[in-house]
Amino acid sequence: MKYLIILLTIFFSNYALANEMEYLDASEFSPSFTNRFSVQADINPNLRQLTSISNFNFDYAAKHNVYWLDFNFQISSGTFDKMTINNQSATLLTNAGLFNERATHTSLGVGAMLISHYARSLFSMDDLYETTSAYLTYNMFKTPSVANTFTGPGMMAKYSLCKKYSDFFSVGANLNYVLSSVKRAELVMTETSSSKSLTLSYVTMGIDFIFTL
Repeated sequence: MKYLIILLTIFFSNYALANEMEYLDASEFSPSFTNRFSVQADINPNLRQLTSISNFNFDYAAKHNVYWLDFNFQISSGTFDKMTINNQSATLLTNAGLFNERATHTSLGVGAMLISHYARSLFSMDDLYETTSAYLTYNMFKTPSVANTFTGPGMMAKYSLCKKYSDFFSVGANLNYVLSSVKRAELVMTETSSSKSLTLSYVTMGIDFIFTL
């Protein structure tokens, strides 16, 4: 949760300052571009368990004044225990039954992105900038040993530090935080919502390839 708080704080702080700090104006950085495409590959930030979570992420953003309307598609693969905590009444399996099992998480999101240039001033490099994004997501989670697919709403926050190589291309290093609540289909009429639910919560980091048109 601390990662989400940090990223959302940065996002809303940037928005509040957007009309006061001229280096938050993305138009100064890319004067005529209003479409932004991003392809991202991530892994677990824990150096001892880098491959326990991996994901592929695609973004399309369209500029609106100082912010960008951002659409996101993400597919993640990771060990069950790195993505969620087992709820035995939901999975009908013990922790041992799910140990090291590889699960798949797919999400579709829509949100807002802000581009800022704090790093440019901090490091005295004119080709650096940052993006901060927050999304509402719809999620699908599946693990092989459980017959049902878990679905439900969630959110994602992302921060990227980017280096511009041309007017059309940048490369960034990013940090993502995913949080969602997903449920399987009801098996019996007496089931409560919590008895069929899982909470997905994990952090990834990776590299971002950005194309601006």
